Amino acid sequence: MQHSTEPTTAPAGPETVPTTADAQSSPRTGRTAPALGWGPETELDADFVAADRDQHRRARWTCLALTVLVGLFVSFFALNDYRVPTKHEAYAMVPAREMAATGDWIVPTFAGRPRLEKPPLAYWTLGTMTLLLGDLEPWQARLPSAFSSLALAVLTGLWAGRRFGWAGGIAAGACVATSGYLVSFGRKAEIDVLLCLTTTTSLFLLAHEPDDEPARRRLLRWTAVYALLGLSWLAKWHYGTAMVLGPYVVFQLVQRRPRRLLRLLQPVGLVLFAACVVVWPYLVLRQLPAATDVWWHETVARALPGVFRDDPWYYYLPHVVSLTMPWTPLVLWGLPASWRRAWRDADEHDRFLWVTIGVQTAILLMSSNKHRHYLLAMLPLLSLFAADVASRLVHRMQHGRAPFSRRLAVVGSLLVLTGTVFGWRRAVADWPEWSHLFAGLACLGVGATLATTWLLRARRGLAAAVVATAGFLVVHGVVHAVVMPRIDENGPTAAFAERVRETIGPDDEPRLLGIGTEPVVEYLGSPARRTDLFPPEPLGHATRFVVTHHERVDGVFAAVPGRVLLAEPGDDRKRLVLLELDRPVGGSDRVAVQPAGTPAVVAATLANRDASSDVSPSQR
Repeated sequence: MQHSTEPTTAPAGPETVPTTADAQSSPRTGRTAPALGWGPETELDADFVAADRDQHRRARWTCLALTVLVGLFVSFFALNDYRVPTKHEAYAMVPAREMAATGDWIVPTFAGRPRLEKPPLAYWTLGTMTLLLGDLEPWQARLPSAFSSLALAVLTGLWAGRRFGWAGGIAAGACVATSGYLVSFGRKAEIDVLLCLTTTTSLFLLAHEPDDEPARRRLLRWTAVYALLGLSWLAKWHYGTAMVLGPYVVFQLVQRRPRRLLRLLQPVGLVLFAACVVVWPYLVLRQLPAATDVWWHETVARALPGVFRDDPWYYYLPHVVSLTMPWTPLVLWGLPASWRRAWRDADEHDRFLWVTIGVQTAILLMSSNKHRHYLLAMLPLLSLFAADVASRLVHRMQHGRAPFSRRLAVVGSLLVLTGTVFGWRRAVADWPEWSHLFAGLACLGVGATLATTWLLRARRGLAAAVVATAGFLVVHGVVHAVVMPRIDENGPTAAFAERVRETIGPDDEPRLLGIGTEPVVEYLGSPARRTDLFPPEPLGHATRFVVTHHERVDGVFAAVPGRVLLAEPGDDRKRLVLLELDRPVGGSDRVAVQPAGTPAVVAATLANRDASSDVSPSQR
């Protein structure tokens, strides 16, 4: 894209944007960037890039090495043991393991029952890893997300580096690698980060599309874009396509270039994208014609009010703030300068960012059902705003100037203290037994943050980077190695499943009665088979062992006598129990259980019926 370098005419004052004479100009991009809008502004050297190359090589490589170290540590430290697989991780791991075991790569199953709510990319990815590695431990299932996180940080760093130089590139990479959304989603066996990588790569290719690109390069660019969008469709339906092509179309209309939309009609890319969209659903429908009902419910119905949970319009605001931490202040500081460049200076790159974020926000707000991971396509773009501010902070320090005023340092320090106290009180309220550990982590985090702030104020940028890195690594390590394993809400269920396997043996197949898609299926491992409650269905292979909820015990025993072998701790009616029946049930035996909540004790009946009358072979 072409970037405007027209000089501004506004007078430069202590709190205003300086003119071209006071601005810093990047010879690589030809962009004229205003100085920071806090404290007294002074003129910055126009050839800072050359000076940086000669005088700050060691600091550059040190910062890059620290960023790589942090990225690797965040992605891979304690990847297996920091928590047991969550419910959403089980949604991916169980079908993947069953695909690899059965050889059926078309219809994913969850404990023997079809699971068609999501496309198959997550199952294919983890299923392939199962074949290659021979098993699917949690750390193995989380590897694709971990590597996708690193790739996303590198890509965003390259994007910012082209725009703001080496300092902006390193800052953007560090921002992505350590932001809340990658620390959270980048360590899970879910498809979200890989999907985020495909959308961000597509936006990167479109944001840097030249006006007069040769036909061959244009063919390669759009083929790559459509291939990435095809992968995004196989990851989560139309989400990726809408979050990429929607902003592109609006941007070209805003720029009054409707003829450029003809580039969307690139035949090779369209054929590739159509194959990703059509082939798998066609193969599924040949076996399960009713799959269209599930897909409609998971796509169109999610945007309709009253079908899923209806969330307020402001639902995403606190999540944007929390998921971009600890870089949220820099993101907010970078917004005004980028806005001015986009709409006053007609800078195409910044305008593309703002149009993309605006269209993506509109798409998310139109859906009544909202979830914080829907923000992932947008969040890497926000790191570019932080990279802009960080690059100018570095440039000011390189020329012997404080990066920000003393007043700003004091205000920032007070905000850090206030936020830390608030977070500590919230954590202690939920887990009072860990109050001393949380207090220690809070003190360490505050100390590292304050030391980093005032080292920057003293223009000791390299020391600030080392202190910030050390503090982050220690806090992150303690949280994931000590805290999270002990507060994991799924830990008791995983321990119960391990005791079940020790009790019944590794080869027996328990029936999971009314369990649905709870993560205990993953914790039990194979073999295990699920029996849903409605409609009544055959129990399948004969077995004496049943895993169900405590509230259904009396109903099962009313049909077939037995005894309780194991139970989860606590008195919750939904806690899991292992039952041993006095006689094996299976084959054509059926269990019909009334809806929960009708009687206090759930009634159950056994009836011998032909199993093939209402259940197709693919559903057994």
